[in-house]
Amino acid sequence: MDFTGSNTVCLMGITLSQQHNKGISGGADRSTKSITKLDIPTNGNISFDGENIFYKNRQSVLTRYNVSRGETTLYENIIAHDFCMDEQSIYYVSRTDGGGVYSCDKDGNNKKLISNMPAMSVTCDADNIYVLAGESGKEISDESFIHL
Repeated sequence: MDFTGSNTVCLMGITLSQQHNKGISGGADRSTKSITKLDIPTNGNISFDGENIFYKNRQSVLTRYNVSRGETTLYENIIAHDFCMDEQSIYYVSRTDGGGVYSCDKDGNNKKLISNMPAMSVTCDADNIYVLAGESGKEISDESFIHL
């Protein structure tokens, strides 16, 4: 699931709130009625795949937080302006090469260039990847959509 633009997210009994780039705070366990604060410094969109929270940290490095183990993994070679996910892959706009759009596995491996056209943002659904072109700020036409 991709929660771009959301401020509060409820995930399997856990409520997460993004507070103006100060991180994600607040986790509630309904069975024990306890609240756990997660210190996750976010910088933009957040995605959750049922096991992990994916986010950009304050330096725009793509980061994965495993909820059950409490482990954080930095994807040091992925500096992203924007990202989204589907069931198998992460798609992101790179900040290191002028805004190219890449894909990689959820573990950060198998990085592939999808488009070297400068992009501002990327989003996806089950069938397509949608890119907002960086130079014009206009959405790429249907003929330019990348079909999975």
